[in-house]
Amino acid sequence: DADGKFPIDFGAINREGGERRLNVAVTRARRSLLVFSSFMPDQLRAERSSARGVRDLKAFLEYAHRGPESKAVPRADPPGVETESPLEPAIAAALESRGWRVDRQVGVSGFRVDLGVVHPDRPSEYLAGVECDGATYRRLAAARDRDKTRQQVLANLGWRLVRLWAPDWWHDPVTAIEDVHGRLNGMLQESRERPATVDSEPLSEAVEPQSPPLVAATEATEEPIPRAGRDDDVADNRDSPEPAGIVSFDSAAAQRHPYLVASLADVSAQQPRFFDDDYSRELRRMAVAVVDAESPVRDDVVARRLARAHGFARTGAKISERVLSLIQDVVATQEDAGRFLWSGDNSLQIVPFRHATAEGDRRGLDEIAMQELAGLALSIPGLLSADDPPLAMAKQVGLSRISKPARDRLEAALELAAGKSS
Repeated sequence: DADGKFPIDFGAINREGGERRLNVAVTRARRSLLVFSSFMPDQLRAERSSARGVRDLKAFLEYAHRGPESKAVPRADPPGVETESPLEPAIAAALESRGWRVDRQVGVSGFRVDLGVVHPDRPSEYLAGVECDGATYRRLAAARDRDKTRQQVLANLGWRLVRLWAPDWWHDPVTAIEDVHGRLNGMLQESRERPATVDSEPLSEAVEPQSPPLVAATEATEEPIPRAGRDDDVADNRDSPEPAGIVSFDSAAAQRHPYLVASLADVSAQQPRFFDDDYSRELRRMAVAVVDAESPVRDDVVARRLARAHGFARTGAKISERVLSLIQDVVATQEDAGRFLWSGDNSLQIVPFRHATAEGDRRGLDEIAMQELAGLALSIPGLLSADDPPLAMAKQVGLSRISKPARDRLEAALELAAGKSS
């Protein structure tokens, strides 16, 4: 509509028995059926309507769009199951007042995420889940199940979770919800800097379905990066013209260094010893191992690796201070993006750029040291003479959009590379 909202109103289909009208409309073809739609199936939030006809319409459109593949996985129960605690509706209302779309009790059976925050750019996906210590939390008898096992299971299912404790909400709801709001915006920015999954890409670039922004994002200061094919696709598409400002290069011509994430054993059984003095030597050994494997690496990443290995769901200030206090002698460089740790005394040298070998290992732009970004610039033939070097470079980093801070950081790396090459 004029406000950019998608009304769930399909006339007779919304009324009782509307599913029968839909059935008549879609079962009369003898040879083939062509479906013309002004929206993609994932834009239709059928769970917001109680009418079976609307849910059946979405299922039909999904089948028309994806074929039998759409029926391969059983459809989950629609979100919106009644909550058992007044905390969740209150938090959901506060988030919705800040522009987020929120579904309650997302999941199947008795294992549900309290609140699912819909991704503003990809309506078929959830940006994150918000966990509260409400009724679902109280039903779990063991502390391990409440605070660790449940988190790990949801993380393995692909959920990114934000926890909001009831005491924080009752004590100061404004501060508590602003903290969640800020973290959701951070996740949204991260997802926009990473390429979208194949399933979320539109069928045609010429007619991309528009989804209204649900939060105050920085669209005005972001530039979409022209699609010029993935690195491993370039060799197969050299006959097609490249958009202006994008430098094509054969990835085989330049040596590609992998980004190897440190492999730490699960030592969650040692979590009670984390802050003990007699455990410092073992913690330091693990921290140094992370630095040696991932150097140059931002210091908070090192703390996060150790926190996850010990079973902590969050990496708070106390955990970070504990880890970093044990490796103060490690060579470090300070940048606007943070403090980077080095395994050797080569912090002033340009180092090769390391490409992620798995989607989960992809780093944000601010997690890559300036010397490594400069190494990327020097590894791409003709980059420094391109029409728009930051755009071309952003594509190789894996950004789908380039914001003003990202452009500034890439330009600084290009200046460093230009100085070394002259």
